[in-house]
Amino acid sequence: MTAPTHLPRPGQTASAFPAHDPSTYFELAQQAFQTALANAGAHSEDYVIGGHRLRLVFAGQAWRPHFTAALAHRAAPPAEKVDLTIWVWDDAATGAQMPSPPWSAEDYTLRGEIPAACNERYRAGYQVDAGLLNLLDLRQGLGLMWTADAARLPRYELTLPVRTLLHWWVGARGQQMAHAGAVGNASGGVLLVGKGGSGKSTTALACLEAGLDYAGDDYVIFDDQPAPRAHSVYCSGKLNADHIGRLPAYVPQIHNQAQLGSEKALLYLNARYAGRLAADLPLSAIVLPRVTGAAHSRYRPVATVPALAALAASTLRQLPCAGQADHERMRRLALRVPAYALDLGSDLENIPAVVTRLIAEAAG
Repeated sequence: MTAPTHLPRPGQTASAFPAHDPSTYFELAQQAFQTALANAGAHSEDYVIGGHRLRLVFAGQAWRPHFTAALAHRAAPPAEKVDLTIWVWDDAATGAQMPSPPWSAEDYTLRGEIPAACNERYRAGYQVDAGLLNLLDLRQGLGLMWTADAARLPRYELTLPVRTLLHWWVGARGQQMAHAGAVGNASGGVLLVGKGGSGKSTTALACLEAGLDYAGDDYVIFDDQPAPRAHSVYCSGKLNADHIGRLPAYVPQIHNQAQLGSEKALLYLNARYAGRLAADLPLSAIVLPRVTGAAHSRYRPVATVPALAALAASTLRQLPCAGQADHERMRRLALRVPAYALDLGSDLENIPAVVTRLIAEAAG
């Protein structure tokens, strides 16, 4: 997907007002949202995530069904006061026009940060591949999420909504968004970490179907004070298409049946598994799944360093503005809980029992 033409591309000139003062552009973006509201109407939803009350305000309906499906298990009644409000809109459905920004195309980093528009108060990022702009005013507790046409957003952005804005918000409050899954039981829980294809989603979903509690299979929030804990963000999940046959209970939850030849199976889990979608879980261990050719799964202790490396590598690579403070929060967690390698066998039904034994050992 190409970026919207009115956001700067190589060779284009940005707006005349100064990039080092992002407040002007934030104000213009807020005015654009008000135009979108006037044209398309307002629809709001409240959620509680990681102990924070969040309100999404949509201009029009283009994004709303996807976001509400992915966040359904954390929905909350409307409240008078919220911690973070996020305004969501696109030009195509609302007839609004996002103003051209004061930075140039050369100001975008590989992760989509816009350093010229970031300071102690503001964060800004633009995902060129998705055409998605995220702006956050930390002082005001206001996030803005915009794209030219929501119908053209990649499916993964719809199943992991407001990921970047939540990462910035919770990071400013000592918590950490992590590219990881989390499952557990009454004894404790484990953080499942690793790059794409390592087996963390398959492990999390196999455990959910077997009766363990589930906090996520792709992204969760964690903190380590006063004790390590994972917080659920999404009830959307992903499963390799070749594993669907071995976890048939998930077939009715597949959202993208027609695209299974080119995509992972995308699942919305709240309807069937609401009782086991945990708001949060105590963390007893960090677990590094790895697909093997063996028939049965097994686990073994590993050192802190590879556990931290696995957690940090994918998280820091994927989240805009992630840096030293994020790495330090991950380091503290890795020092507080033991780490295990989980060698995944081809028998998926064996995985939950192995994870349950691991949790019992780690929880002591």
